[in-house]
Parts: sequence; C-alpha cells; structure tokens
Amino acid sequence: MFAKPGLLRPALLAALALLAACSNRGDETSATLKTLAALQAAATRAVSPDEAAAQPPLTRAVLNTIDGEFIQAEIEKTGSRAFMYISAERNGQAAGSEGGRLLVWRTENDVSLTLRDGVLIETRGLGGDLVSAEGGPALAAVRSRSAGQGAKRQVYSALDNKPVVMNFVCAVDDLGPETIVIVERRHATRHLRETCELKGGTVVNDYWVDSRGPTVWRSRQWAGPNIGYVTFRQLTP
Repeated sequence: MFAKPGLLRPALLAALALLAACSNRGDETSATLKTLAALQAAATRAVSPDEAAAQPPLTRAVLNTIDGEFIQAEIEKTGSRAFMYISAERNGQAAGSEGGRLLVWRTENDVSLTLRDGVLIETRGLGGDLVSAEGGPALAAVRSRSAGQGAKRQVYSALDNKPVVMNFVCAVDDLGPETIVIVERRHATRHLRETCELKGGTVVNDYWVDSRGPTVWRSRQWAGPNIGYVTFRQLTP
C-alpha cells in the first residue's frame, strides 16, 4: 500500500495559481482582477462539501476574459484539483532530446507538472514524484495522431527518495474521432489509448488530441505508483 500523495489543496486551488501567473505582468486591469476573483469564488463553491448541488466552477464567458494558457489537473486517487499556469516553456532543441514544446505547469504552492506536447514527463511537490520520463510511443502517436508501439523508460521517486526505474512495452491504439466538451466548448479530437505492460500490471493512458493540430485537449495519465492517475483538461486558449 502506498502512502497518500501530497494534495493540491482544493480550497485554495483556483485563482491563487492564476494570480501568481498574472502578478508578473503588472498591467492587469481591474476588470481582469475581478474576473479572477469570480473564478476563485466559483471554484470554492465547486469543492465545498456543504453544497451538494454545486454549480459548475467555470464558464466559457469567464475563461474568455483571461489571457494566457491554463489547465485543470486532478489527482484521481484523492480528488484534489488545481488550476495551473505556465511557469516555464522550452521549445525544440532547448526542450531536450525529444524536442517539441515542453511546458512546466505550476500551482501557487509550487506543485508542478511538466508536459511535453501534452505527454506527462515529470512531477514535483506531490511525494513519490515522477522524476523523469520518456515520451516514447505516446509522444509519437500524439504528434502524428495515429497508432504506434514501442518501449519507454520512466523513473519514480520511492518514499525513501530512492529512484525506481520502470521499463514499459507500450502500444497506442487509435480509437477514432470523438467530440469532447470542455467548459462549454466543443473540440473535434482523435482518441488515442496507450497500453503499457510491465511486471506486475498494466498502465493505460488516454489522450484526446485535436483532429487538426497538436493540442491535447484532455488526457488521463499515470504518474506513478504513489500518485496514480492524473487527468488534465486544457481550458484556454
């Protein structure tokens, strides 16, 4: 049995991260700040245990007033959620041997999740973190929006902070076109499913990739034996 991972603190989750992202701009208008405050209030309603029939935490009208890219991440094991902003970006050769667009997404309390072209390669601040990972066949499939197969290597931090290496053999199936809805906006996607085998079990990752481009609008990805599955939704742009 694995220890419970660190939480993303849902009572704080929304606007604090967004405000941290915006604080470097210095030119936020009063209207934008009010919008962020409204987003915080909506998120608080959404996670309050006292409101069984909570309203949706976001609307597209609210998101349309906010500049920049934001995602929502949720740890399935705990139900902890956070809105996250980009704290670092590297592209091409600067992103490492697998290239692409590497984004470090962060919360206000310094939990970070790193995605390469939408594929999870690193976590920090959760305990039992994903130290590093190859994109492998999932990355190739997301980029081509097609099936594939291959091997990949991932390194996790055990609870005693010692690295644990896992080598997977994976196959990616193209489950076909699928229209998904994220906060009132419809996205035409291809649903790709990566199935990875290793000693002792199977890991299944799902990606909903834009039918016409590289954006992964939604995904469900395994972050290791301690953290478990994390779901991602691309909220903006």
